[in-house]
Amino acid sequence: MTHRTAALGAALALLTATFVQAVATAPTDAAATAHLVGSRSDRALARLAAESAGRVRVSRGVDGLARVVGVTGGRNPAVTRATTAPDAARAHLDRYGALVGVADPGTTLQAGTVTRSVSGDDVVRFTEQRNGLPVIGGAVAVDVRPDRQLGSVTASVSRASVPPASYSPEAARQEALSVATKRLGRGGGPALTADVPVRQLYDPAVLGVRRTSDPTTHARGVWSVEVRGGPAFHRVVLVDDRTGAVVRDLDLVEQVDRVVCDNQNFNVSLDLACQTADAVRVEGDPATGSSDVDDAFDLAGVVSRFYRQIGGIDLTALLGADEGDHQSLSSTVRWCDPGARPVDCPLQNAFWNGVGMFYGQGFASADDVVGHEMTHGVISHSSDLLYWGQSGAINESLADVMGEIIDHRHHVPGENRHSWLLGEDLPIGAIRSMKKPSRFGQPEVMTSKHYARGQFDNGGVHINSGVGNRTFYLISQGGKQGGRTVHGIDGRSLKTSATLYLDVIQHLVSGSDYADLGAQLDHSCRALARRHTAGMTKADCRNVHQATVATQLRITPPRAKQPPDAAMTCPKGQGPVRVLFDSEKGTPAARFDAGSTWVRAPQPPPAFPPVDANATSGRTSWYSFDPENTTVSSLVMHPVALPAGHRTYLWFQQWRNLEIGPVSHAFFDAGTVEVADTSLGQGARPAENRPWVNGPRGAISELFGNPAGGRIAFGSDSRGYLASRLALKKYAGHSVSPQFTMNADNTNAGLGWYLDDIRVYTCGHGPVPTVGPSVQGTPTEGSTLTADPGQWSSGTTTIRWYAGGVPIAGATGTSYVLEQTDLGKRISVRVTATANGRHASTFSVATAPVTST
Repeated sequence: MTHRTAALGAALALLTATFVQAVATAPTDAAATAHLVGSRSDRALARLAAESAGRVRVSRGVDGLARVVGVTGGRNPAVTRATTAPDAARAHLDRYGALVGVADPGTTLQAGTVTRSVSGDDVVRFTEQRNGLPVIGGAVAVDVRPDRQLGSVTASVSRASVPPASYSPEAARQEALSVATKRLGRGGGPALTADVPVRQLYDPAVLGVRRTSDPTTHARGVWSVEVRGGPAFHRVVLVDDRTGAVVRDLDLVEQVDRVVCDNQNFNVSLDLACQTADAVRVEGDPATGSSDVDDAFDLAGVVSRFYRQIGGIDLTALLGADEGDHQSLSSTVRWCDPGARPVDCPLQNAFWNGVGMFYGQGFASADDVVGHEMTHGVISHSSDLLYWGQSGAINESLADVMGEIIDHRHHVPGENRHSWLLGEDLPIGAIRSMKKPSRFGQPEVMTSKHYARGQFDNGGVHINSGVGNRTFYLISQGGKQGGRTVHGIDGRSLKTSATLYLDVIQHLVSGSDYADLGAQLDHSCRALARRHTAGMTKADCRNVHQATVATQLRITPPRAKQPPDAAMTCPKGQGPVRVLFDSEKGTPAARFDAGSTWVRAPQPPPAFPPVDANATSGRTSWYSFDPENTTVSSLVMHPVALPAGHRTYLWFQQWRNLEIGPVSHAFFDAGTVEVADTSLGQGARPAENRPWVNGPRGAISELFGNPAGGRIAFGSDSRGYLASRLALKKYAGHSVSPQFTMNADNTNAGLGWYLDDIRVYTCGHGPVPTVGPSVQGTPTEGSTLTADPGQWSSGTTTIRWYAGGVPIAGATGTSYVLEQTDLGKRISVRVTATANGRHASTFSVATAPVTST
């Protein structure tokens, strides 16, 4: 099942935040709070601890800011029972807001909705602006208790500022349309339309990504452009407002007065949700006899009753399509993508697109699927979890959880009450398991080998939801995981778990990740237990916490990290590292020939796109922007002489964010490495099949005219700097000129490719060439060739001449006269340098074949 949420609600991340929990107890004197006082955040925590009757629980992100704060018995003197919930929330943020980063100059909060949570508290939501720019995912949810004291704060905010835009909104709109057209990948279907670009602040730190020298963790201004092509195609494209690079391209596609339309599997469809005038069944009508229509109608009622019973929520008012004088829960059955091939219809899917439900044939028959998709609507109207990375996986998991609870509460005669499969009533059979996610290739813990990484499926939202699903199963039914035993909190009605998870939905914010989910499950449980809501007890809360620990919600998934850097080392016993070439020594620009896309960042020449500083040493690095037209552009190293008899390597640090295709291993734009053997006069040859550590891994797509189509290359998002190493054994004793080539197709672009600390090094003791030997003269019969032994780090040199690889008798001087017997052969010189009588290195240089005069 796919989900498309109605609006972009959070920043994006391929990495997860690592959280720690700090517990502060109300201090009794100034000395007890001294260790907390210092920064503005520390002072806010000290004040909150002093004004709380019990403990203050704080879950922090990697930048030190609190993201989930739970309070017991708050005593903010600025509020009373007569204070309204919005005013109380403002008062709490005014007093303690520095703890979550909302007290910085330039930060303003726009008041949003007020929701009565199932725990009985009011949840007041705010969205963030920085210097007038809306922050993607910048959000704060303040839990206000009936006495108007603080219950909790959940936040995902930015503290960054960005420079003015220099890329026009119309150019961004055209770029977004181009990206969407390319992703659609087919002709026909509905015409694409793009909304007016909206300038926003994009800061991945909102999702807890550590601010390093990685430009994707830099805040930047973006033009946010939503592109539509029928109800099943709705994406948002974030375009850098200074360079035009595509920062992210995300899928956004996620009833009681019920209306159901029947599309009858035709490849035509309105872009609008079903309304009464087009419906084949409306509220009050008898059954139609069509199982698709009647199942969609009946199960919309089942889901609506569930939300009214558990949380007092009117789904028609919350999710209904506006028909002027009333709202209606909208469903369209037997729907097909207007541009789909006949073989792809009936549609094997279902989705909520922000205004209505759309089902492929037979997909409205599964109560857990209907509950899942309608829960996406509930989520989009409350926590609005972004459909990307961990927040998207949580979005999917919460929809699975509520859908499965509905399935168990809506018992059908003959149905297996012990089944925890999702979608077992679908035409295609079950698609996920709550009890054992690994059965369908999903992770059950954050450290699982099944944990998905990369950009596919919006960052693995339908795979990594398995961690959340397993957590729910342990909470609800109990079990063993990772050596821990959890006792389930639920009876057959699952009311306790349903109430807990609805409260969690009502408190999370758009940028929440799995660590936030763990903290919020704890907090929601404690809040429900204090009021004995749905039978929740303190013992239940201990089991809830045990479940979050068992599935490792607070651990960064190892598979979302980079691989280890390639070491700049030598094999054991083969001597020390000796650097032959270092891109950072001397004048870096004088050691390379730079193609049209390359520049020494961050100082671009005139008319070059703006460049972020991004280096692993010093302040500058080599950078190629990702072109929007067909391009091959190389950064070419000046020749480096490699000694024979020693292992030699090319080692470099690289960061890249390049345009990727619809699947994670198909690159539209990518970088390649080639090596030229200048001693033999050979041009640059591909190096992807040579021995690598952290080498190129994906194929370049041949669909859009990339000149390097089919080659294995460096592409996609490296998620920060990563060191790679290429063995140069093939070129021992020769001079080589490695090059780094940007290969781009005919449309669209990513952020670019950075290279830093490029080095060629060798292993072992003894002399090494600092300037390679050479041969002067024309290789023609009767002419004289002269050998220059070059320059060496130490030792004395000897010379030996070869014809066609065979030593020439007596030819050991600096010159050699070509004879008739040399015709057609390459003449080469091998220079050997020896130091201390025991360490020797050689180097060879050859001519073209000898010709007659």
